[in-house]
Amino acid sequence: MIYSVRLEAHNPARNCHRFYALDVFEGLPGYVVVETRYGRVGTRGRVCRRATESLAQAREMVMTSLGKRRGATRRLGVAYAVVRLHDPQQWGVLPALPPSPPPSCPTCQS
Repeated sequence: MIYSVRLEAHNPARNCHRFYALDVFEGLPGYVVVETRYGRVGTRGRVCRRATESLAQAREMVMTSLGKRRGATRRLGVAYAVVRLHDPQQWGVLPALPPSPPPSCPTCQS
């Protein structure tokens, strides 16, 4: 695993409990795979895999995807928070995303 991050957004008032996860790993020789998972907390969600030829392209894909999550406050009523991060190459996460887990929600115990 080259990079892995899981974000969650919980808004009990709107019954909205979302997750967004990005995993980067080596695929076939010469390719790097960026896997995106998203959906409602507690479900498998949807999966999208994209292959790139370089680690720099994969990093750009990840940072672009994380940048789009900043608009969650407008759409969901709350911001995404980082609940898991595996970052041995120090790619980092966008500073606009809170580094702490979201408050516990009695509706979704995961």
